[in-house]
Amino acid sequence: MRESLYRQVDAEYALQREKDLNEQEARQAEAEAADPQIGALAEHRMERFRQAAQRMFRDGENARENSEALKKEIASINAEIRARLKKAGLPEDYLQPRYRCAKCKDTGFVGEPIRERCECFLARVRQLAVEREGMGVNANENFAAYNAAIYPENALQKRPGHTQRSYMELVKNRCMAYVDAFPHDPRRNLVFIGAAGLGKTYLLNCVGNALLEKGVPVLKVTSYQLTERMRAAVFEHDWDGFSAVLETPVLLLDDLGAEPIINNVTIEQLFTLLNERELNGLHTIISTNLAPVELTARYTERISSRLMDKRSTVMIPFYGEDVRLKG
Repeated sequence: MRESLYRQVDAEYALQREKDLNEQEARQAEAEAADPQIGALAEHRMERFRQAAQRMFRDGENARENSEALKKEIASINAEIRARLKKAGLPEDYLQPRYRCAKCKDTGFVGEPIRERCECFLARVRQLAVEREGMGVNANENFAAYNAAIYPENALQKRPGHTQRSYMELVKNRCMAYVDAFPHDPRRNLVFIGAAGLGKTYLLNCVGNALLEKGVPVLKVTSYQLTERMRAAVFEHDWDGFSAVLETPVLLLDDLGAEPIINNVTIEQLFTLLNERELNGLHTIISTNLAPVELTARYTERISSRLMDKRSTVMIPFYGEDVRLKG
């Protein structure tokens, strides 16, 4: 996938450069129509550059003096062009090249003599990678469609004074408060813990859709999909998929604990994911069927301590009966 994405973005940049050139030529034509002398000055400037290049080969000993003289002459020509543009009612920089990215000038590369991909190019590759796989968020599962009536009115022993239905109303309200406060909630991460069929994935999607409505980039993956991205990064050196989950402003990781453990991949890369996202102040929301002690046993203390760090994470337990079994 990585090579095809690079080819696609290279093609996009080639089209953008053609667009840049066409727009610059159109501005040049407009300026010359307003004042034909602008075109004559531009041609004279180009001719002076050609002459200077020829003179440099013939008279290398006086290269510095010739260069200084050329700079002064070009500056004078440029000043007259700017003055004429202004008089014609056009901006003084109207004939300057315009690029989407001033750093790479829409080539996708930076650096001399060693060329590297520009960050704008890499960001576009990551964006396409996400678009190809989709955001992963079920659009039908949102707060507006949330129906507390699916939960029974059974009393919860672990939450005295609450039924499963009333407790899930509290959980929903906490999730809505998280969205309302985004991105200023001091605890950026949520971890939903509980058995299957209690609504963890539904609320994960509710949060994701609410943030998407606010214009926040969100990416949702299952733990199995995450493992595939990590495996591709380690064994195939295809980092696009893993880079996307590392860098997305909000990551929804569903069903942590259901994925296979791959030696030298799962534990190591999961730690990298959690650690890098925490260091960069990004938001992560996780659902898991595993209890805290099971998370530690499966992923080691180093990972579970990050998952359950109370300074940055709100742990939300889910209790009650499996509502899927009740239809």
